Amino acid sequence: MKPGKPLKRTTPLVAKTGLRRSTPMQQKAGREELGARKAAPKKTRREVGPPAEIVDGALEREHYSCALCGMGIGPEGRGIGWSVHHRLRRSQGVDHSIQNVIILCGSGTTQCHGWVHANPADARAGGWLLSGRQEPLAVPVLIAGQRWVYLTSTGLYHDVKEVA
Repeated sequence: MKPGKPLKRTTPLVAKTGLRRSTPMQQKAGREELGARKAAPKKTRREVGPPAEIVDGALEREHYSCALCGMGIGPEGRGIGWSVHHRLRRSQGVDHSIQNVIILCGSGTTQCHGWVHANPADARAGGWLLSGRQEPLAVPVLIAGQRWVYLTSTGLYHDVKEVA
């Protein structure tokens, strides 16, 4: 085919009836109706995290310091960046119980919190990360690299040797 030359029709055009709907189209709702059907706003990350009393309890239990390195985060959680870490991951459908959360410096990708997620085998050896088969009350945690403790459901901890 040469450029600029139109195609030649080989069959004649035939008029046909248009397509018809089997059901009538619905009219669009008015603006006031749309407002009434708005979905509830999504919860922010803070709203789906542990309740404030659990976070406060974990901060007090760890004396306002990182459970892994021991660096102080300051009273009232001010100072270095810190975050709440779930020993048994939230994706495993766990609750926000006091024995399942610890305070770590950094975020899920930086400092100690980032290290835990980047090194799961080493983190499991220290008790900072648990597998889905483990119970947070039954697995001790190495606090600040100095002492092994069991976290309790009352927001405290006791040394491993006290139990043995």
